[in-house]
Amino acid sequence: MRRASLLLLVALVPEALCTEATAPAELVRSTGWELAARHCGACHSYQLVTAQRGDARFWTDVIRWMQRTQGL
Repeated sequence: MRRASLLLLVALVPEALCTEATAPAELVRSTGWELAARHCGACHSYQLVTAQRGDARFWTDVIRWMQRTQGL
């Protein structure tokens, strides 16, 4: 259910909001940078996000924690 909600949210956010021209300087233009720009930057500074240096498992755990405890 949560995964479906996240996928729906991603689908509803216009791709035009995150283009190379509007990308924050703090984010590396690598695969998936648009997701971080759209979703993480809504509540957090990009410096906070990039300072974490987590792998996929780390971010999965962080996102699930935010869903359980922070209303994500």
